[in-house]
Amino acid sequence: MGLLLYGILAVLSGQTAGEETTPSAAAVEGRPEAVEPGDAGPKNESTVNEKDGRPDWWKKVPRAEVFPKPGFFPNPMVKGTGYYTGIDWLRGIEREALPPSPWPAISPVFQSYFELDYRKVDPPGEDRSFPLLDELKRIPLGDNWLMAAGGEVRYRYMNENNSRLRPVQNDYDLFRARVFTDFWHHDDFRIYAEFITAEIWNNSLDPVLPDKDPADFLNLFAEMKLLEWDSAPAVLRFGRQELLFGSQRLISTLDWANTRRTFQGARLLHHTEQDSVDFFWVQPVVPEPEGWGWAETSCNFAGCWWTHRFDKDNAADLYALWYSNDKLFVEEGGTPLVVGNFATLGSRTVGNHNDWLHDAEVALQLGTLYDGQPLTAGMATLGLGRNFINMPMSPTIWAYYDYASGSRDYREGASNTFQQLFPFSHYYLGWCDLVGRQNIHSVSQQAYFHPTKWTTLTVQHYNFWLASAGDALYFANGQPGRLSLKGNAGYYVGDEWDLICNFHLGPRTDFLTGYCYLNGGDFLQNTGKVSDSSLFFAQISFKY
Repeated sequence: MGLLLYGILAVLSGQTAGEETTPSAAAVEGRPEAVEPGDAGPKNESTVNEKDGRPDWWKKVPRAEVFPKPGFFPNPMVKGTGYYTGIDWLRGIEREALPPSPWPAISPVFQSYFELDYRKVDPPGEDRSFPLLDELKRIPLGDNWLMAAGGEVRYRYMNENNSRLRPVQNDYDLFRARVFTDFWHHDDFRIYAEFITAEIWNNSLDPVLPDKDPADFLNLFAEMKLLEWDSAPAVLRFGRQELLFGSQRLISTLDWANTRRTFQGARLLHHTEQDSVDFFWVQPVVPEPEGWGWAETSCNFAGCWWTHRFDKDNAADLYALWYSNDKLFVEEGGTPLVVGNFATLGSRTVGNHNDWLHDAEVALQLGTLYDGQPLTAGMATLGLGRNFINMPMSPTIWAYYDYASGSRDYREGASNTFQQLFPFSHYYLGWCDLVGRQNIHSVSQQAYFHPTKWTTLTVQHYNFWLASAGDALYFANGQPGRLSLKGNAGYYVGDEWDLICNFHLGPRTDFLTGYCYLNGGDFLQNTGKVSDSSLFFAQISFKY
């Protein structure tokens, strides 16, 4: 379908791809392109570069975003001559470096597709699979328009024992497909549309809300450049759009879910090489298993997020967020939107100093919940790590402590339960998805290994305790999972082991598999029929 679309557009525009340009150093490194001081932006009449026949504005789009380092980030893939994909290993083709790609050489892909830098595959090299799919990312429509198209297909098998801490064996299949189209007029106007379909079958338990969304728009927005300031554009984006900020502990695209998280509203952004400032007002889009998902108008989420990059390895965040919702959601297995009106103030620092790694974040919440319950809550995390690039398998080791406050009594009196907003808890608090960033202490260790240049092995171990014995254990989606009303079931939730392996089979293809086991402690043993839970999964994804 994509190739047919390419052919039709080429005929309609009367243009061919021509000789391709090489992306700049900024594009390859994922940095915004610099604009010469005093440049007022592209004019209505394009200037053509005599070397490659492309308009000068061509190199400015798309405006790739710098991906913020998540927590316990791994070291980069090992460099030097070798096999960088499974296909190269089977064919005996060694390369001097990892071929340029807009996608990371690992699954999942946290970033939104509209933030990736497709200039990295312009022109498609001989080391790329399906070069015609790369050409779809840089389709000229005359001298003033640029079009891109692509997407993803993903399948995952899930085997959950004691699923959701119930005595149920839940084996099921998940499938999703995404397709996007991106239109640019110079670098001053953009229309982006991304469709998603997500399905589940063979499940023993009712699906959670993000499991099923047969037909929906994941992203559908217009974007315009308002002005140039400090050698970077100020941009207004309005419509349906994904959000991802900082560590993703509070705002994430949630790529593990079958349907990624998205919002509807407006965002004003100004990103330079050193500083990024974002203002946004949005409403969350609730997936609809039987039809189109719509923004929940009762819930408003707004904020300001500032990131300062000291250099390519070290950065700091400062943010202020406001959340308001007056509608109660009771769907089982859904992503609840808590009733309340509160602000979240926080800061984070993350970086790498001579292969010593650090990650620290704190946040304070003030406001009201439910029927006017006063809310005073907070969270904190501290992680220290080390890269051992010169050791066999180039390991990266991390140790973490995470804390999120809880209330003395569940939903009675003043609340001290931290509200995790729109997080990627799955990434931070165990792949079994049985622990969220609410009422919890977590001490964990993570280790990454590279047995080959195209495989990444991750080993994680967590110990969990409740912050308050009278409050609930909250699952990764924020719903209460277990509760001791008298607070006498103990504090220790248990420990979890996660073993995850990613095989980078080709420039576009990854196979991800893992086994995760939660061994329940006294709290789980005293509050339900089952206290242990395990997960096995196998996932294949292809990006195009």
